[in-house]
Amino acid sequence: MWRREKNVRFDRKENGEELVNSEPTSHPNGLLLFVGVVGMACWYYKMFHASEDTSASDRSGFHWVPKNFYSVMLPSYSTLLILVPVVAWFGQFDPPKWLFICASVPVFLLLILCVVGCFPFKFPDCLYPQWQYAKRNGLLEEGKAGKKSSQNSDSDGGDRHIGTGVTMRVASGWRQLSEEERSELGDLGQDESIRFIAVGEATEGYVPNIVITETEIISGKGDKEILDDSTRRLAEPHPGCRLIDDTVAPYPTARTRLVTGVYPLNDVSMTVSQLVWLTRHGNDGDEEPHRFLWAATCTCPSLACSSIIEDFMTMARTMEVAS
Repeated sequence: MWRREKNVRFDRKENGEELVNSEPTSHPNGLLLFVGVVGMACWYYKMFHASEDTSASDRSGFHWVPKNFYSVMLPSYSTLLILVPVVAWFGQFDPPKWLFICASVPVFLLLILCVVGCFPFKFPDCLYPQWQYAKRNGLLEEGKAGKKSSQNSDSDGGDRHIGTGVTMRVASGWRQLSEEERSELGDLGQDESIRFIAVGEATEGYVPNIVITETEIISGKGDKEILDDSTRRLAEPHPGCRLIDDTVAPYPTARTRLVTGVYPLNDVSMTVSQLVWLTRHGNDGDEEPHRFLWAATCTCPSLACSSIIEDFMTMARTMEVAS
């Protein structure tokens, strides 16, 4: 029986008799190249082609993804896996020392970036999939246009609802609670910070809901510290709540934080997603404008969270608050 063997080309170095493999795709270099290319393909799809429902499932699923995974970690690691075997193969031909050092510099820079990406540092918005999605769909321009853009969008016959200091177009299958219905909610209905409540169709025995609140900030804390405190408070009303994501969203403002958590309720897994942002406005004679913390919180069963969170984010793009 004839046996076919793979022929691999070897070159002899000029300064000795040592035989070295000059194929850049030999094992394990070929495996590193393959993994690196696959990683870059995944990063490209996530950044420039993924739909919003894909992003919503990442935020609301049970798997945990680091904050900078798609923005820094995935492209850095993938590029590193591509460059390392190429540089190693290039070094087998005894290039000039200065040329080899120049080729190695990107590798060391990527190593540093890989380490930095593991920490939850905030990178420029354009590096995040959510910002790229907003740019592809013209949502950034909508936010900059402000009220004029919103008024024009109402010409399509959308159902826009008005709360206290807030207006929002409610998606199909959702409705705004009336004052009579709110009065039946007990302490929740009497909460003076609540500006808007919308509910969806019951799922898994629970009614998905969106609650929008506004609270004046009296403390002298900085904006970032205020948003961080709000993020930590999201889990307090829900025993066993575990935060699974904390990222940025381009709406209702460019500095909005999106926080997502999961918690058990009567043997049912629930998902809570919250948009938090700050506004400023003041009266005549005020030395400094007053700051107000807005929060839009969506709560729903985890099994149906993908479509519900998608509705939530769609409605958030139409939201206008007093400023």
